[in-house]
Amino acid sequence: MSAPLPRVLTPSATDLPPGVSLEQALAELADDQVSAPPERVDDLVAVVERARQHGIDLSIVVLDRDPRLDSQLRDLATDVAGEDGGTVLVL
Repeated sequence: MSAPLPRVLTPSATDLPPGVSLEQALAELADDQVSAPPERVDDLVAVVERARQHGIDLSIVVLDRDPRLDSQLRDLATDVAGEDGGTVLVL
């Protein structure tokens, strides 16, 4: 009888909301750390600037529709933070 092999956990692939592109979100974040519908950008840029004044590196991504699963918001935030760093809020 052979010895049992140790169990190795591997990360699963991220599951992004349908129609959301990580590359597009990162491109929009590059300018002002906000990726959102145009009518919301100015208010969110003010939030990002206020966070910076308190030493918080914040990025905000607003989706135009609810994701299928809440975990997709987490996965998108994790992917953005992995590329861009800081704290990422996805709504």
